[in-house]
Amino acid sequence: MKKLEKEIKGKFNLNELQEKALKNQGENIILDAPTASGKTEAILLAIPEGKTVTWMLPTITACTFMYRRLCHDFQNINLRVLTSTLTDERMIDESLTTINIITCDPYMIDYMKALVVDNEHKHSTDDVLVLDEIDNYPVKVRTALKSYLKNVKLDQVILASATLDEELKSTNNYLTISFDEIKNTIRYRCQLIEDRNLIVPILKKEYKKKKIGFICNTIMEMEYLMDFIRTATGAEKDDMNVIFHHSKLSLEEKDDNERRLFEGDYDILISNDLISMSVDVSLDLLFMNWSDQMNVNIQRMGRLNRRCKKVSFVNLYIMKNGFYPPFINGSQAELEYRNAELPQYERTTDLITTKRIGDWSHELVLPDYDWNDLLSDVKKAVDNNEEILLRDVPMTLRYEEVKVVQKRKKGKKIEAERKVVTVDTKTNGLQYDWDYPCSPENKKKIE
Repeated sequence: MKKLEKEIKGKFNLNELQEKALKNQGENIILDAPTASGKTEAILLAIPEGKTVTWMLPTITACTFMYRRLCHDFQNINLRVLTSTLTDERMIDESLTTINIITCDPYMIDYMKALVVDNEHKHSTDDVLVLDEIDNYPVKVRTALKSYLKNVKLDQVILASATLDEELKSTNNYLTISFDEIKNTIRYRCQLIEDRNLIVPILKKEYKKKKIGFICNTIMEMEYLMDFIRTATGAEKDDMNVIFHHSKLSLEEKDDNERRLFEGDYDILISNDLISMSVDVSLDLLFMNWSDQMNVNIQRMGRLNRRCKKVSFVNLYIMKNGFYPPFINGSQAELEYRNAELPQYERTTDLITTKRIGDWSHELVLPDYDWNDLLSDVKKAVDNNEEILLRDVPMTLRYEEVKVVQKRKKGKKIEAERKVVTVDTKTNGLQYDWDYPCSPENKKKIE
């Protein structure tokens, strides 16, 4: 028995998904299973020991969290994380499997550039490729990946997600592994919230007793909810054990948030979709905004009750009051909500089971991007000597400033110090405001 396989079996009684992955080790595999079903362990069991692996994830936060999680949980594996904010490694033994964790964009940008410039299908990843949460990759990246998988020879490819659409599931030459039968376990007792004032009594009752999370569409909503939390708890933000997490924060603040998130050192988590994908947090209560993409809604719900504990109380509150920011299609969001047959009135409780989530997942249709349009986009960027972008997000400019940085260590008093920090400023020539996922453009002159 190989070392990693032995270690995993020593920690877990393998479930059906993991047993099937181990039995088909080395094969091209699609892992189609709900959130918190043990997909990470199934991926590790499906890879022959000693291989070098590119493990792709949709966000930097997801990469950082996966690196910390694998370092913490498994000793018989070599690990590297390769992102713009964190480069680190833990090398144990060259005979063991080596996993390089990275966001999905860089290698696909190299592939597309080589294709446009040299007409070459460049082999830009390792020979074993893991595409984790592939449905949450930017649509242009998924389009590039489909070409890459079709035209580049790899030893093994593993696709894994709780929300794969039918096109991805029907990919040729892949074995789809799923549960023969999904247990109809109650994951969430759900209610609708349209009046934000209803949040206050819930927080007064549950603050410091349960881990409470808020997943929002915008930073404006995050700030707005912070006021309600102060009212409910009677505490100032600096005195609360709260994680306030989004992409506008400095690198130091994000790193401290991610460490605390991994250690479970918080009572309240307020974030956007940075924590919705491949971040193994298990909240006791979740308040979430509604999105126009059902796969996003499923992933948000997946941060709640990940250990599938028996639910005897309402643990999921969907915050919906008819307002959607400009980047969300309000009509589509309302249609998705109606199709999901969720509560239409406040104080009405609905039960959401694993089977029901599975049914939602099987009906997903992910957005697509025309291949010829993508080639044209990349060619235009190359011809104009511009950066190739495969996701429609603001570019990041960085500068340094002196700032008071607070650090909280578990069980200890908050410490504060003045230091020079790196600040991310988002801009792509558009005027951003609080209605958008990122903060307003900083007007400070960039030297």
